[in-house]
Amino acid sequence: MFHGIDRDLLVRGGIGVGLLLGLMLLSAMLREPPLRPAGPFPPPRQIALSEPEELYAPEGHTILATDRYEVEALVLSRRRYRFDTEAALAPVDLLLGWGPVTSPEVIEAVRFSQSDRWGNYRYSDEPPIAPREIDRNASNTHIIPAPGDGSLRRQVLRLRRGDSVRLYGYLVRIEGPGGWTWKSSRTRDDVGNGACEVFYVTEVERLP
Repeated sequence: MFHGIDRDLLVRGGIGVGLLLGLMLLSAMLREPPLRPAGPFPPPRQIALSEPEELYAPEGHTILATDRYEVEALVLSRRRYRFDTEAALAPVDLLLGWGPVTSPEVIEAVRFSQSDRWGNYRYSDEPPIAPREIDRNASNTHIIPAPGDGSLRRQVLRLRRGDSVRLYGYLVRIEGPGGWTWKSSRTRDDVGNGACEVFYVTEVERLP
């Protein structure tokens, strides 16, 4: 459930590319605490609504809930957005992991990152688990704090890489000005463009 996936090996491309990637990873590590194994967390819980339910939205937008959604996960990466079309609704994306993705073997061997509303992961040599299992047990999730709730928005923006969290709310589809639309994935088995969850969050709980 990544908007985009980069599985290129860190050793591919010669010494120059490897050195550049190493410097990028070192810079990221200096800015953020190292990931630690957590959980285990169960798969997200999702209940389809019999009819789409309209949720509170900023003027000019319509937000329709399609599914109730709850996820317990480790924040593998976090990316703040301020200037793209989606930022007014979703100021942050969280790359969330559960199940085998939060195990020591995966946390030690796989590097997770985000850019341009995409989630990515890299590994060297052989992956600790099948890439398909990483795809099914992690999601680059566009987080929409329920509009109008300033306290909730602050809680969401305080979340960081390495946090263990439980999030409640809805998967949604959105219509905005000029015919703009945004629709959540409703399955854990897809990858690529359109595979991210668009998650209207109504409650945040940090886990030990």
